[in-house]
Amino acid sequence: MRLLIAALVLAASPAVASDSQISTIKTFDAQTGIFTLTDNTVWHMDSRTKFPADLASGDRVAISFLQNGDDGIVAIWSLARL
Repeated sequence: MRLLIAALVLAASPAVASDSQISTIKTFDAQTGIFTLTDNTVWHMDSRTKFPADLASGDRVAISFLQNGDDGIVAIWSLARL
């Protein structure tokens, strides 16, 4: 019975997945935490996001983030220059 309840709880939980993307920074504002990639997608970082202090336009980066199904990006973990 406990196994059935645990399975039902897990099935009802939204899918949360860690993901990554490689792209190039088009614009970056360290004060607001907003950056745009060359494909014109706009990303918003919070104070927990780790990124190089000298990150700038033109830098090729790997973005590590948490995605929650249809709700989109939950958190950006880090930006690493490649």
